[in-house]
Amino acid sequence: MTRSSAPDNSPVPEDGPATVLVVDPDGVSRRFVEGALSKAGNFAVETVEDAAGAIDILRNQLVDLIITETDLRDMNGVQLV
Repeated sequence: MTRSSAPDNSPVPEDGPATVLVVDPDGVSRRFVEGALSKAGNFAVETVEDAAGAIDILRNQLVDLIITETDLRDMNGVQLV
């Protein structure tokens, strides 16, 4: 049996799953995005409801992508990013 030399197009970096931070005050939206990412590929997903929670996470770990609502309670999503 020979192995295909086609490139691996998976969304997973060689050093592990991409880490995605989802920031949204609406719990239904957070769970929806988390579920969609889980189905789409191998992502490590962190979810929080506000900018303060996101900042706590960002102080302690690197993330590859932030998905945020623009209208947060404690600041807007653009200010967060």
